[in-house]
Amino acid sequence: MCDFHYQVTTVDPPELVWFIREHFPFVHRDRPKNTMWQLIATKGMPPTRLVRYCCYELKEGGGNGRFCLTGVRRAESVKRSKRAAFETQDKDMSKRIMMNDNEDFRQELEHCIPRQKYVVNPLIDWTDEQVWDFIRTQNLPYCCLYDEGWKRIGCIGCPMASLKMREMNFERYPKYREAYVRAFQKMIDNLKARGKAVSWETGEECYQWWMYWEQSRKAGQEETLF
Repeated sequence: MCDFHYQVTTVDPPELVWFIREHFPFVHRDRPKNTMWQLIATKGMPPTRLVRYCCYELKEGGGNGRFCLTGVRRAESVKRSKRAAFETQDKDMSKRIMMNDNEDFRQELEHCIPRQKYVVNPLIDWTDEQVWDFIRTQNLPYCCLYDEGWKRIGCIGCPMASLKMREMNFERYPKYREAYVRAFQKMIDNLKARGKAVSWETGEECYQWWMYWEQSRKAGQEETLF
């Protein structure tokens, strides 16, 4: 039995949400226990490239004990170029499993009842050109943001994206910028109420650090474009 799930992050571009509702009404919407704003307020730290609690809480839940198919491709980023066609859900890349015809354990895995989440990436070796050729020859619908130059569609303000992309996000979606600033302010207030040391005085100051100082710290590293 196969079913389809969309992990609602609460910071997805509205166009993507509308696209899924219109073209894939059968997709189950898995809502998180807490929104991005609630997570920021309670975690005591903005989400960063190194502190990625948002991915764990908002995107990687569900699917335990099942085989999960994704659209992850190596061509999407340097980090994803190291991904495998078949993986166990493990942060340690050395423990991920590549499925191919020569592996002795393939038959065992294909017939087992999984006790954890197994991730299958059937498009892992597809290029961008192959993806778009397939979409056009099959006349498949796709989110309108791709027609506006977006290469990948991720969370609004994701710290894994380039600074240019993040600035474009908040120029396009200013209400999300305001929501981040409010969440940072609530986070600061919560820290102060608990007698904790705080590095920022206001939500806006925290936002500026999050956007620019923290982003500049990774200078020289490969950036992921959304």
